[in-house]
Amino acid sequence: MKIRILTFIILAYLAAGCSSQRFNSFYARHKNDPGVTVFQVPRFVRSVLKNSGPELSKAFSNVHDFRSIKFNNLTPQQSALISKEIDQVTVNFTDVLRKNQPDGRILISVKEKKDRIKIVLIDKATENSHTVLYLKGNFSPDALQKLIDGENLDELIE
Repeated sequence: MKIRILTFIILAYLAAGCSSQRFNSFYARHKNDPGVTVFQVPRFVRSVLKNSGPELSKAFSNVHDFRSIKFNNLTPQQSALISKEIDQVTVNFTDVLRKNQPDGRILISVKEKKDRIKIVLIDKATENSHTVLYLKGNFSPDALQKLIDGENLDELIE
């Protein structure tokens, strides 16, 4: 019985680590692609933002990692490949929102631990571009719901 519990704990730990590793691999593989724009908030900048005022402090208080990668001028084949790769990154995530349309998609996937959201991945794809946001931290479901319901999602993606 103890071996089963220990095995389960090890597998759960590895699965949580693999999610970050999958995105890290995706990010590293594409950050130097032509036409790609990347943005990452380093730890020291997050510290400065947390201490610069109550609104920014609240926004960044639970964020441990924030990265964005934007692909521009993609062919339909390249866009389909990026979508497949994002689907592989989020294989063990829960899709909160997946809106597939002829001219693109919006995907919001999360990785949960108990009643907290640990990773949020947002992919907004059009016919020739993808914008992928990766947030790692400790978020409440209410905070994610406010992001989805409000105008903040489009502002964050753009």
